[in-house]
Amino acid sequence: MPALTFRAATGADLRFMLALIAADDVGTPMDHPADADAPEYARALAAIDADPNHELYIVELARQRIGTFQLTFLPGIMRRGMWRGLIESVHVVPEERGKGHGTQMMRWAVDRLCWRILNR
Repeated sequence: MPALTFRAATGADLRFMLALIAADDVGTPMDHPADADAPEYARALAAIDADPNHELYIVELARQRIGTFQLTFLPGIMRRGMWRGLIESVHVVPEERGKGHGTQMMRWAVDRLCWRILNR
C-alpha cells in the first residue's frame, strides 16, 4: 500500500476540508465549501493552531489531499491525571474509501496521540 503523508492543515485547505465534511453530512447541512472564506473558519483554524492541545491534519497520497482529521489532547483526573486523546472529524474523499487509507490514518493518529501523551 502506498504510504500516506501527514501535515498540518492550513487556510489553503479549508475548502477541501469543508467539501469532505459537507459530503459526509447526514443531517441538515451546516458547512459548505463555498463558505470557506467565511471569517469563522479562519478564526477556528487560528484557534486550533494556537492551542498546543489541538492538531488538525491533512492526509496526502502521492501529493494529493485525500483526507483530514483532528486530534485533541485532554487532561483527566483518572490514573493520576493522565492525559488522553480524541480523534475526530475523520474524513476520506469518496474515491479513496475502502482502500485501507482510513486504517493507515487511524494507526498514525493513535501513534501520534501516544507519543504526545507519553512525552508530556
